[in-house]
Amino acid sequence: MRVESSTLKEIKKAREELKESLSQIEQKIYDFESDYLNETATFGNILKGWDGYNTAINKKNARRADNAEPVKDQDRWFSRSSLSSPVVSLEQMQHLHTQMAMDNTQINGLMPPQHANVQDDAFTDEGRSVAGQSSKPRKTSGKKH
Repeated sequence: MRVESSTLKEIKKAREELKESLSQIEQKIYDFESDYLNETATFGNILKGWDGYNTAINKKNARRADNAEPVKDQDRWFSRSSLSSPVVSLEQMQHLHTQMAMDNTQINGLMPPQHANVQDDAFTDEGRSVAGQSSKPRKTSGKKH
């Protein structure tokens, strides 16, 4: 049986505390997001637009009806911004991991970029670097200055 060092125990304890803290923060985000989406459903919000603001009959007392459609997980942009959030589905996490793996492959030059025929003029301009100096090796005349 292996005995853990006190440092390792402290690290594991700190990790668990951080996980718990993250979980509590994500729950608060979820709750605040629910309140925001429910309270702004009548007038409009950053996700749906503000078209309802002009058409609300009684703007002062307008609230989301009790029988209104519940907030959909796909509308939870803030909750879904964290991969460890309970709102993020396993399918979404797998998709993100696949996308990240593809991006890393492209970065490492193992796979051509999606838009290989488009040149980035911010970096090159017909063989010149941004500073205006040629990126090609210069030929010398053989004369000493």
